[in-house]
Amino acid sequence: MAVLKYILRIILPAVFATTALSSCYSDFDPGIDSTSVLCMNAAVTAGKPLQVELTRTWRWDELLEIDNSSITVKDAVVKLYVNDQYTEDLVYREVEMDFDPWIHDQRVLRVYCADNYVPASGDHIRLEAFSEKYGYASAVESIPGSVTIDRIEPVVSAVSVAGNIYRFDLSLLIYFTDPDDVTNFYQLNVSSSPYLRDDKSEARSGFSSLTVDMSNEPLFTEHVSTLESVLAETWGYSFFSDRQISGQSYPLHIMIKDCEFYYSNPDNLPEYEDVGLDIDLMSLSESYYKHVLSVWEANDGLVGSLGSVGLGEIVPAYSNVSSRAGIVAGNSVASVRLSIPRLLKQHVDIDTQE
Repeated sequence: MAVLKYILRIILPAVFATTALSSCYSDFDPGIDSTSVLCMNAAVTAGKPLQVELTRTWRWDELLEIDNSSITVKDAVVKLYVNDQYTEDLVYREVEMDFDPWIHDQRVLRVYCADNYVPASGDHIRLEAFSEKYGYASAVESIPGSVTIDRIEPVVSAVSVAGNIYRFDLSLLIYFTDPDDVTNFYQLNVSSSPYLRDDKSEARSGFSSLTVDMSNEPLFTEHVSTLESVLAETWGYSFFSDRQISGQSYPLHIMIKDCEFYYSNPDNLPEYEDVGLDIDLMSLSESYYKHVLSVWEANDGLVGSLGSVGLGEIVPAYSNVSSRAGIVAGNSVASVRLSIPRLLKQHVDIDTQE
């Protein structure tokens, strides 16, 4: 997107020069009256607790004044229906998250929680929220079934060893079989598992650095036009549909570059052997996919980039909430852990490197 906006900033003065004398315009009034409505957001994941974030919408001129606590709606009534049956009223809670070293802050999650229901694949849910101040909002969503990762074919290259530090590149073929009875939508996530360390035994196992490169997988750019493939930003985008692979077995192509992995396990602790890469294939609802696609289009696509510099309409984010603010997104996850110590032992004798 940076390239595209740079080009647009170059051509924009020329466009204005040729249209200024004949164009109609209206004054922009930053004081336009607006009314806040309920904004509902929830990632409804099969097997995970249901938590719903409920806020109010806010104006552009509030951005420097607000924080999450000031826009959170804490006194709403939120009702949950599962498969057309009333299940429970959700309860508002403030949950402390783990300390985030990147932002040096203790985050607080302000959410409405379900105490008696855990989402399951195939469930059809409806959420209804009402606030005396901000009105009513509802959303309907279905939770898709998960699609199993059939197998992973890893190829290690450029291995070098310095003491207990292993540097290498890794190519992955991640095979799965797309069900042919429905239209399916997916996201692939690849991340390092938690770093393990035991000071008493001096055991260490985990990545200190790595770069996940998804740019070689063509399915991740199926939504990108020819022009956007040159000008728009597509790095790191890993959402896709089964439009090109319906009913087929398919390998996703992923590169893990510049890996630096620390391994020392003098006591042969089994949990230190299991550290590596967590590979998640998420099955998404159609609403979830449409929302993500609209966000990409607004931020990085051609139409959204034109709108951001005044040459087109602003692209709104897709919403399945009745207030047109937020997204309730159904998904399920199939996960595989790829053990790096076991993989490296096929290439170097890491047990002699203690």
